[in-house]
Amino acid sequence: MTEVIEMRPSDKLSETPKRFTLYVSKKVASVLDSVERTEDDPGPSRGERIHAVCDRYMLMVRESVPTLTENEWMGIVWAFNGGEGVNGGQAEASAFLMSRKLADTNEYENSAAECGYDNDTLLKKIDAMPIATRLAVLEVTDRWWAKQNGDGATNRQRLIASGAKISE
Repeated sequence: MTEVIEMRPSDKLSETPKRFTLYVSKKVASVLDSVERTEDDPGPSRGERIHAVCDRYMLMVRESVPTLTENEWMGIVWAFNGGEGVNGGQAEASAFLMSRKLADTNEYENSAAECGYDNDTLLKKIDAMPIATRLAVLEVTDRWWAKQNGDGATNRQRLIASGAKISE
């Protein structure tokens, strides 16, 4: 069952708070309600919990993004095309199966040759990454695909704007 939560964004980016509705899964609702509330101490509101969880997530992403070559990043975004990295609740599967996805993309689309990276080297790097780093890679990938807006930016510029760390 999905829970409906009414929210009003009130961060510094939004001058006028706007009310909107979120439909959240039981998993998300359990995170929002995981801080015990009593009549004497109502604890943080759901909005405050969302801000806290998102702030922690963004810190984890920022600190966990690996440094890869531009070509390796392009191979990853190619493999997770269209933002299939974390959309639809598939983050866990995508993170754990990342090297398999890259290997499959290379096998069927020859992405290593097209993007100019060594497939075996990238697979070893991915396999050695902790889960937080893999999730950070998926976040960068989703941001990269969201920036496909015909603005004339190069892949490198788009990667950097998406939070990728690129080695020279």
